[in-house]
Amino acid sequence: MESPYLTNASDFWAETEKNSVLLNPRLAGAPELSVSLEAAANAAGLRGHVVFATSGTTGSPKFACLSRTALLASAKAVNEHLQASGSDHWFCALPSFHVGGTGIWARAYASSTPVTALHGKWDSLSFVDQVTTAAATLTALVPTQMHDLVVGGHQCPDSLRAVLVGGGALVADLRHRAEDLGWPILETFGMTEAASQIATEQLRQRSTKVPGQLAVLPFWKVRLSAGRILEISGDALFSGYLENLHENTGFTYRSPLSPDGWFTTSDHVELANRGTRLIPKSRADSIVKILGENVDTKAVERALRALEIDVVIVAMPDRRTGSRLVAVIDSQAAHLVKNFEDGVAAYNRTVAPPERVNRLAIV
Repeated sequence: MESPYLTNASDFWAETEKNSVLLNPRLAGAPELSVSLEAAANAAGLRGHVVFATSGTTGSPKFACLSRTALLASAKAVNEHLQASGSDHWFCALPSFHVGGTGIWARAYASSTPVTALHGKWDSLSFVDQVTTAAATLTALVPTQMHDLVVGGHQCPDSLRAVLVGGGALVADLRHRAEDLGWPILETFGMTEAASQIATEQLRQRSTKVPGQLAVLPFWKVRLSAGRILEISGDALFSGYLENLHENTGFTYRSPLSPDGWFTTSDHVELANRGTRLIPKSRADSIVKILGENVDTKAVERALRALEIDVVIVAMPDRRTGSRLVAVIDSQAAHLVKNFEDGVAAYNRTVAPPERVNRLAIV
């Protein structure tokens, strides 16, 4: 779970020149891809940046470039929101090749707080045991992990005072069941491009919270576009993307920020209380959350159609994973089901678990 880049936190966070790439080590070709991305970041004139994947491996994935300054600005704001200090103890059960995991290490570094990383693969019982042993006070999870804890009937360890939950919507029933087991949940809203959190629930008693409303962290400026899509500006904003727009041409750097530093997200939200409260609504693109990961359903369709499989990909709700992908074909093509199944199986072998198609439906 612990990234080799972050084992010596002071060296990593004090670096002002070197660009670092954090990728899933199980990703095919990850070492070669890391070299290409670091070279592209250097060529773009970036210094002291960390590069993260923003979505899956299908289509033309984008990689977000965040300066260490931005990551530490976010860490400082989250620490203040959580009233975190050196007496706290973080437990990291998220991979550090995602900004959610790296954010934990940044917060710990900024507040001189110890961190314990999950040992071994995710397992709800092992997680509870390790948190208890470490006497951890703070942690962050995705809804799938919260689901596993609730289904397992695990009581929250006494030491934990806050559990940040992000990377997808947390359904009300799951939340209520988790709170009945003592889990002190604070729902969050954020994205890789924002170095993790934009808005987070207040550290208050459950009875005083306003359902659905999250507090915008004070250093963010927020506004809505004409289409009621969230736009953000602040010190924790990313610098730009590295994209492989054309096969075999290498990575191209571009910054989607406006001249005055605003970024248009892909999220429909409502803003309340003069922009200090945020209510998440829906996405304005084809991205869905599966196991806390961004998956582009249109990119999955394109990948299957490249294999001459004419399908429509539909994301169906799933209590544990958030969504699951279903490949839908027309009944007139029912005689080709075996071909479709073989093609989908071939596709599934080449992608990460969140991008896999779970079933085939004929309509």
